[in-house]
Amino acid sequence: MIKLSEAEWKVMTLLWQNAPQTMMQLTNHFKDSTGWSKHTVMTFLRRMEEKEAIYHVDGERAKLYYPEIGRDEAVLQETEEFLEKVFDGRMGLMLNTMVEKRAVSREEIAEMYEILRRAEEENRLREEGGRYGGDFDERDAADRCDSAFAVFNQGKDQHEISICPLEHSCFTAASAVVFWQQHIQCFKSGTGVAGAQCGGSGSGGDFKD
Repeated sequence: MIKLSEAEWKVMTLLWQNAPQTMMQLTNHFKDSTGWSKHTVMTFLRRMEEKEAIYHVDGERAKLYYPEIGRDEAVLQETEEFLEKVFDGRMGLMLNTMVEKRAVSREEIAEMYEILRRAEEENRLREEGGRYGGDFDERDAADRCDSAFAVFNQGKDQHEISICPLEHSCFTAASAVVFWQQHIQCFKSGTGVAGAQCGGSGSGGDFKD
């Protein structure tokens, strides 16, 4: 886990927004708001490279700094650490505390309901995918099976079309259409519905070698 100080978060935010940056560009950006000197910025950059939060490439005149980790990854790590440290890892306790200490708008309540609805749906799909022997990726499954449905509707020969892009994939368009209708992912290479193997047949349609 990469731990960032408050000052390092400021640098990371700028790099996420507008990379690359040189040391002097960073210094000029933060000079008025923080009073950081170039030596201070240099120290931050060295420390952040040691943490593998950023990296640099040699430009024509100066080093160019880029973020090594994404914003979402850094935010998730920071949030999980805060949740564990302050609320013993209990998200419900954190939400209850926040609601009790401040007024919550209708928009915020609706947003929380939507987040919880998506979480519940993702958990359901993940459990459903597990029952069929594969990792479930809702967006990936929808994209693949929508494509399969479109191809199948065009009347193409189902035995000539392999939908899953994974190596050695064994699903035909017809199989993927059935999965699309059932909201089930085209599963990992080599395993079909209810454990049917490549080259065999299962309840999801015909498989090809």
